Amino acid sequence: MSNLLSFLTLYIHHITSIITDILAFSRSNTMFIICPPCAIRATQLLSGHMSLSNLFYSWILSLLYIYFFMIQFNIANDITGVEADRIDKPERPIPSNRVSIERAWHLYYITVTVFIVYSYSIGHLFPCLIWVFITIILNFTTIGNTSIGKNSILAPGVYTVVCVIWCLMNNVSNIYDHPKIVWNIVFNSCVFAAATIQADMRDVEGDCVQGRRTFSVTMGSQKAGQLIVKILFCVLLLILIEASLVEQERIVSKSTYMLINCLLYGIMIIRHLFLYDVRKTYEFYLQSTFFFYTFTIPIMKTN
Repeated sequence: MSNLLSFLTLYIHHITSIITDILAFSRSNTMFIICPPCAIRATQLLSGHMSLSNLFYSWILSLLYIYFFMIQFNIANDITGVEADRIDKPERPIPSNRVSIERAWHLYYITVTVFIVYSYSIGHLFPCLIWVFITIILNFTTIGNTSIGKNSILAPGVYTVVCVIWCLMNNVSNIYDHPKIVWNIVFNSCVFAAATIQADMRDVEGDCVQGRRTFSVTMGSQKAGQLIVKILFCVLLLILIEASLVEQERIVSKSTYMLINCLLYGIMIIRHLFLYDVRKTYEFYLQSTFFFYTFTIPIMKTN
């Protein structure tokens, strides 16, 4: 079983390496950028609800939006987390002295401005402003110093970006005309925020330097790992309950959807139980989202 999991992780790792080099992001960030628009695009194509030509323009708009969404957050994170990065990630631009703090601030202001102008031009300014505000709270206040605080405020940020991507890919101006989709995005934003709590176990030494009180810092890595296993199990249980109670049209059956989630979360739980590399387990979760969620995103004919 361990050999199969290692092979699957390595396979996905190699697939994403080329795209990662092009975008100059980490693998987890790269997959976060390309997965939502690509998964929604693939879902629509496989369901036959939209032609390839109609999707291409919306796909480009979506990729640009989520690229700016991610890069302005990363620059802010690099600025405020420079002392921790000197320990955990010395290869990053600021710790490696490739970019000065002053230049990083200039890049941040420029990126935020471009993000706001672009969002206004495509008619989604409000979600953009929410994410910029969340970025400021997470990186420049103490709210993000705890696992619960950081992941609680991360959920509405994920909600805003997925709403915009879904609207762009479906040529919809008001997502609230589709309450089932809204419910699915709200639910899965919370699920994503809960699952990404794994990320807190990667940078324990850096978190200590910055005075953060994550689960790994306050409980120790082993106990934090046990807690994360319980959180992931509860998340999987909620997904299965939600799937049973809420009817959604997907390109796979309800039972297949539930099986896919069992496989995804089961792999993560097993890896944590047997003390596999936490960083690789979290990256596996982010890298595999396209392959899994292409088959789990709800379909709604809007055109």
